[in-house]
Parts: sequence; structure tokens; C-alpha cells
Amino acid sequence: MNFGVIFKELWQSWRASLRRPGFVLLAGLTLALGVGFAAPLVEVLMHLHAPLDAPQAQQLMLLSRAPPGSWSPMDYRDYQVLRRLPGIASSGLFSTASSSVNVGTGGKLQLVQSLRVDRDYLTTLGTRMVQGRYFTATEDQPHGPPAVIVTYTFWQQRLGGGQVVGHELQVNGRAVPIVGVLSRHFPQINRGAVLLPLRLNAADGATGSLLPVVRLRPGTRPAQLAALATARFNTLKPQTGSIRMQRPPFYCWPLARAVNGTLPGLSLLLLLSAGALLLIVAGNFANLMLARAQQTRQSLALRAALGAPVARLLVGAWSEGVLVALLGATAGAMVGHVVAHLLQTQITLLTSLQSPVLTGWATALQIALPLALLVTVIGALLAALRVRRLGKALGTLHGAGAGADPGATRSGHALVIAQTVLATALVGIGVLFAGAAYRAAHVPGGYDTHDVYQFRIKPTKTQYPDTRSRLQLLRQVLDDLRAIPGVETAGASDMAWFNGVFEGVARLPGGKSFYPRMRFFSGDYAQALRIPVLQGQAPAAPATQVQAVAWVNQAFVQRYLHGKNIGQTIELGSGKDKTGITVAGVVGDTYTNQRQHKPMLWIPINAATSKAGGALSGFSLYFIVRMRPGIALPESTVEARVHAVAPMLAVAHLRPLSSDAPNRLQLLQALARVAVALAFATMVLAGIGLFAVTSAATSSRVREFGVRMALGASPPGLLLLVLRGAMLRTLIGLLLGSVLAVLLGLLSRALLLSLGSSWLQPWSLAITWLVLLAMGVLAAFLPALRAARTPPTVTLNESAQ
Repeated sequence: MNFGVIFKELWQSWRASLRRPGFVLLAGLTLALGVGFAAPLVEVLMHLHAPLDAPQAQQLMLLSRAPPGSWSPMDYRDYQVLRRLPGIASSGLFSTASSSVNVGTGGKLQLVQSLRVDRDYLTTLGTRMVQGRYFTATEDQPHGPPAVIVTYTFWQQRLGGGQVVGHELQVNGRAVPIVGVLSRHFPQINRGAVLLPLRLNAADGATGSLLPVVRLRPGTRPAQLAALATARFNTLKPQTGSIRMQRPPFYCWPLARAVNGTLPGLSLLLLLSAGALLLIVAGNFANLMLARAQQTRQSLALRAALGAPVARLLVGAWSEGVLVALLGATAGAMVGHVVAHLLQTQITLLTSLQSPVLTGWATALQIALPLALLVTVIGALLAALRVRRLGKALGTLHGAGAGADPGATRSGHALVIAQTVLATALVGIGVLFAGAAYRAAHVPGGYDTHDVYQFRIKPTKTQYPDTRSRLQLLRQVLDDLRAIPGVETAGASDMAWFNGVFEGVARLPGGKSFYPRMRFFSGDYAQALRIPVLQGQAPAAPATQVQAVAWVNQAFVQRYLHGKNIGQTIELGSGKDKTGITVAGVVGDTYTNQRQHKPMLWIPINAATSKAGGALSGFSLYFIVRMRPGIALPESTVEARVHAVAPMLAVAHLRPLSSDAPNRLQLLQALARVAVALAFATMVLAGIGLFAVTSAATSSRVREFGVRMALGASPPGLLLLVLRGAMLRTLIGLLLGSVLAVLLGLLSRALLLSLGSSWLQPWSLAITWLVLLAMGVLAAFLPALRAARTPPTVTLNESAQ
């Protein structure tokens, strides 16, 4: 068959399709819906598993005591041993400690994240610079000249994207020259807007929170380097505060895994979801192709009888598939762009991606077109098997009009069952995550966030070098906040209310050591959140007098004090830093970012010296402000009050506390939204497939229904007959799909447990069954209603055959 014949078949088929575009539009829209929802998932997976933007990126590794997926920081003296190991070509350090800095751009102060690295970090990565250079050895020395490198996003969004090297940036009240701009795809582990020199020396041996990035020598395998590091440290003398006190093995794993890190099992879940969605669309397309072949049986049989080769018949069938693929890819790119925009916040929360997904139509089309072609090829192959058999089997025109093709009907039913299986699995996962998010959001917190605002500031060490100066700043800001009209009360803490607690060593009177959670507070912090007082006096932090007192929650009493509450003395810290505090009261349990209530100590900041855990030593200050009902807290007023006291400090993240949520809850809600969106698309696609098959089967049985009506069958009886067949296929799919849903639930177990939720929820399958059964009834109702309205006279019409 030459090219001219193929082109003629394509043209005739496309012209016929455009004259009666119902099939092309339905198949194209079905394809667009599936491809549109799958395209963002595919691009996310491509980004998560893309190679790093660095030369010979496969040789870049993280060396840590923690297994892949997490890390265990080390101190500087341990790093000095590691960097000399054979097998390491070069290495660099970065700080895992979160560090915010006050940055002035365009006359406005902003609090941004910084990443502190040594001079060898960027050299080891070999990253490209858009402008400028790396840090020099002099800049990385203690008291060296100031220098800052900005990320691509910060350069574009905050600095306008022009020439900035040599310009100055206000960092913590100091003019710092910009020496470089990182590339857009710079591999970041700890997200930071600016990079600052780490500035360590030999005297900083015990400085912790450091992690090395190493580049392997050619021929060195990660397992070999991990074994060398483990053996080397096992020969060293233990030192207090060093990882040499421990003897776990070292792990050496790819840097790409840390940069592209996600929640456990998320990538596999996204891959399976995208694959299932595309298979459902392929099944729908195959069903529509089968229905199309059924409609053109007479034409196909006539051409086969006249000697047309099967290959020519297949070209005609596949030509419509190409047209559908083009239409589906174009519409799918539009749908994918909209879906990606709606789910962008969730995608950012769940992954390490900072750049938007499917930002332009060209990008969306590049993803959608291959997916559409893949789906149409799979669907056309399934349909082509039936067309090929049809071309061989039909030899006369009379045979073509004998009714429905039993093989095509069986194939359509099998595809519907397969679609229902996949839909059951995806809808079940959607219900599972939605239920987990709902339960987490409705757990009684033990506090009241209505009319409460939170913001933070980051005092700099140069302006506020000690606890006394920071306490004075805190008191001044609190006094100014209380003077704002409409403020009911205000307090402060060194940690955010959500996602922030400190764990330190403590001892009971009997000498038993334990590690409770601690929250350092000032002012009326607990009162602002309306945390109930169960015993003793209300938590308060006197403005001047330092009192060695603390409050405990009910979980603390139940686990450690056993009824002997008020007046108990608890020792904090260890060795020379040990100090004693007295229990002054008991407050209610609060539920923030943990699965259950944890024992907690509430300690006044002005009683929390370095001996009591290091409060105020380099942390941000988080302020809680309760307003009178119906009164908002203006951001401009807060900035004016803070800048009147500390003009070089930025006010960050001022918002109602009720609009905030714990990290665990945010991740669960993001997962739930993505899973529910996929479940909705899956359910719609499965419904379309069931509708198409039921409608085609009903059309092929018109004469049978007419005969039944002539013999006395009632319309409700025919309605139930069609619905019963559709529901039978749906139930078979539900039974098989429930097994697949349980398997996917097992795969999601680590993901859910990492977010503090249970994975085993039998009621989720019950809801899935109800939802899909309702979908099945709706999808089959219109074809069943059409069958019920079949007149008996249709048996006299030859075209009904």
C-alpha cells in the first residue's frame, strides 16, 4: 500500500468525521480530560527525577549517619576527618539550620531564608552562575569582607533581573555587595533566597548542624565511601558532642535524591495514578472506536467483500484516531494548564518544586501531545483487533446487518470492567486521603485562634547580641502592640504556634531523665490563645522579675507527676548548665503538629537563660495578638510599631492564626485535594466509558426491545433490564478494584503514617462503593430510558437491525 492510498484514506476518513463530528468531539473531549489531569503529574515526576544541573551530577553525594531520605548533621571537627578520606575528589559544607535574614530591597524590609555555605560548596557542585562568581577563601574567613549570592528567583522577583553584581543589598542592616547570581536550576537542599558565607575555622570544632556534599573520585562507588567513613570513625576516640560518641554506619546517597526529595511513596503514587488515568482514557477511546466500527459495519463489510485489504481498513480506522489525538492534545494542554494552576499550591507543598508546573501553552502541549498519542495508539490497537477480525469474518452485506457484533460487545464490557477496577482504586485513595485530612482538621486543639494574629521578627546578633537586649526588644514591642486600638492582649514565643517546639533534657526529683517539649513564652501568650488553666495560677511572664517557674500540661502530669503537681521542682539542662524550675500550674493539652498530646513545659522567656535551654539565642520572635471581635489588625500599623522600636527588622507573615495550619495538616490537605481531583476525573471518565458502552449496546438491541414491547414488556421492566446489566459490570469492577485499592492503601501506608494518620480505614471502601454505584446508575440511566421508550413498531423498520 503506497503513500497515495494512505493519504486518500486519511482524507476521506477526516472529511467524513468532520461532516458528522459527534464521535471526534466526544472522543477528543474524553482524551482532553484524561490527558489534562495526567499532564501535571507527568511533569512533576519528570522534574522530581530530572538530573541535577551540575557537571557529572551522578558523582555528587551526601555523606551522613542517617539513611537516605533524611540526614544527621555533624560538627566541624568530624567534617575535617571525613574530607581527607580517599575516594573524595572534593567536598563542601552547608548548614542545615534554618536561618532568616532581614533584607532591604526597593525601600522595603523583608524576612527571607538564607543558606550558609563554605567556599568549597559551590566549587564542588560546579554550578553555573548567571552573573558573577563563587565565594572566595577570604570572604569565607571569620571577619572576612561581606558578600552575598542571590538565587535566580530572588534576582528576578526582588531585584528586577538586571545587572546586580557589584550592587549592594541591605542584609541585617548592613550593606553587603552582591557577588553572584545562581542559575535557575541550582540544586538546593535547604531552600534559601540568598547564600551567605559559612565562615568557620579550626576553633569552631564543636559547631554542629553541618552536612557535607562530596564529589566522588572516578571509580569510587557510594557504598565504598560509606564503608570507608564507617571504618575510619570506628577507630577514633569518642568525644563529647561529636558523632564519634555514636557507632551507627555512614550512608552515602545521591545528592539528587535530597534535592528532589518528597514524602515517602509520593512519586510511586503519582506514577500509578497517572498510569491508571491514562489507561482509563485508553479504554474509553477503544470503546468509542469499537462503537464507531460497529456503526460502520456495513461499509467495512462491503469493502472487505470487494477485496479491500485489512491494512487499508485499519488505516481508515486509525486516521480518526490521529484526528482525535490532535484535538485531544490541544484541549488537554488547556485543561492541564488550568488543573496545574489550581493545584500549584498543593504541588509546591508536596514536592521540592519551586517553579510553577505547565506555565505556558507550549510546555503544556509538549507534555499533552505525547500522552495523547500514547493513549490513542493503545486504544486504536485494542479496537484494531476487532476491526481486523471484522474484515476477515464479514463477506456479505447481509452479514453486516445481522445485529450487534458479539465480540465487540464482549470487548466493550471487559474494558468497562477494567475501567471500573482502576476507578475504584483511585477513588478509594481519594476518599482515604480526604478522610485523613478531615479527621486531622477536626481534632479539638485545646485553644482558640479566632480573632488572633501572628507575625514574626528576626533580631540580628549584631544589634541584639545577648539575652538582655533581646528581652528588652521583646518587652518594647509587646508594650507597643498592646497600645494599638482594638488589641485585647498580646504575647510572644521563640517558636511559631504551629510547627514549632523545643525538646530538651529534664530531670524529675527522683533523678529520672526525659525529653519533654518546651515552649518559651512572654506576656499573655497562653491567655491570647485561651488555653484553659486546670490548676494553680494562669501562665504569665512578669516584665521584670525573673522567676524560675514553669507550667505543665495535663499529659505531662499524667506521665511524670502522677498527681503531685504544684510546687514540684524540675531540673533543666545538664552538667554546668543545669537549673531548677518550680511547677506553678497546670494547663490543658494542646494539639498542634503532633498526632497526640505530648508532655510539655511552658517556661517564661525571662526565666529561660542559656541554662534553661537557650531561649532567645538566635531564634526568631513570634508574636500572638488577640483582637476584639470584629476588629482586624492592620499590617501597616504593626510595621510602624515595630519599626519605631527596631527600624532594621522586617515584619514577616502577619496573618490570622486561623488561616494557618500545622505542616502535617497542610500536607494532608494538599494530598487530599490532589487525590480528590484525580478521583473526580477518574469517576467522570469511567462514567463516560460506561455510558458509551451501554448506549452502543442499547442501540444495537433496538429491535430486541421492540419485540419485547410488542410481547407485553413494560417500560420499567426494560429500564431495569438495561440498568441491571450495567450494574453487574460495575459490581464486578468494584469487587476487583477493591483488592487494588487495598494494595494502593498499603503503598500509601508509609506516606500516611509519616503525616500522623492511619492508613487502615475500612469505611473508605464503603464510601467508594456508594460513589461509584451512583456514578454507574447515572451513566446507564439515559441509555436505559431510551430503551424503555422503544416503540413496538420499530420491529417493522429494517434499519433497526
